[in-house]
Amino acid sequence: MHAFGFEGNPEYAAVAPRGVFAGLDFLGWIIASGHLIGIGDNAASRNDLVMYVDGTRPVHVGRVTADGRVEADFGPLRGAP
Repeated sequence: MHAFGFEGNPEYAAVAPRGVFAGLDFLGWIIASGHLIGIGDNAASRNDLVMYVDGTRPVHVGRVTADGRVEADFGPLRGAP
């Protein structure tokens, strides 16, 4: 949720009570739908999303900051083990 900027978003707040969450299922959907394009580690730049995986399973997402670090909320995405 944090990496996608959904905090405080009224549209997200409206659908979350109906069981729609920015978790692993959502991440799988945006990948399968072609909304995210993979790039190499060295190609990441400011505001790009960074996905952490356990093998091939996504477990967390962050966003690259201006200084090249990754900002993410703490803990796994909803639905992660």
